[in-house]
Amino acid sequence: MIVAIIPARSGSKRIINKNIKLFKGKPIIAWSIEEALKSKIFSKVLVSTDSIKIARIAKKYGAEILGLRPKNLSGPKTPLNEVMKYEIKKMKKKKFNYKYYCLIYATAPMIEKGDLIQGYKKIQKNKFDFVLSISKINTNILRSLYIKDSYIKPFFKKNTFKNTQDLKQLYCDGAQFCFGKDISWMKKHPFISKTGFITIPSYRFQDIDNIEDFIMAAKLFKKRN
Repeated sequence: MIVAIIPARSGSKRIINKNIKLFKGKPIIAWSIEEALKSKIFSKVLVSTDSIKIARIAKKYGAEILGLRPKNLSGPKTPLNEVMKYEIKKMKKKKFNYKYYCLIYATAPMIEKGDLIQGYKKIQKNKFDFVLSISKINTNILRSLYIKDSYIKPFFKKNTFKNTQDLKQLYCDGAQFCFGKDISWMKKHPFISKTGFITIPSYRFQDIDNIEDFIMAAKLFKKRN
């Protein structure tokens, strides 16, 4: 048995009302809620929020709300794993006992049910504490530069004269979902545990932190469709 939890706090600064901003005709969080429901793997799809407005919108699109999240866990610096711990504890107090919990990003309009299904199957094999969505970094940051005293310098000097094909392929958090066992969420962290992965193709990946990201996501969405 598994529960999806979609954190969606209010008060975003770089994009006002980011989690409910309209994206292709509906609040961006609706895409995450609807795809989670379409996957048919979740016993519950919950939205964790401190906002009555976000809660109402989430319910409209089929999610459940188990009370509002406190403000001390709704700030811009609150780690998502702390939100997960809070919601899992709350579920256990209500006598809901689930073995797996899936964090789904509220701003992931290109999430697909097939990836969620794959992630669930992978976490069930018990080899992993977590299964994270990842995506390739197309520009190899091992050849990164920085500026010092008006001059450019190689950040990794040993890679200065290496060919790109000789450097390791790097990946980043795919900004879509992370499956985890209940005990793993309570005690561990995805990036320092036994974490498996589902690779999201670059044409479906766009982390949304600012308005430029939002515009780029809309362009990728249009091209994909």
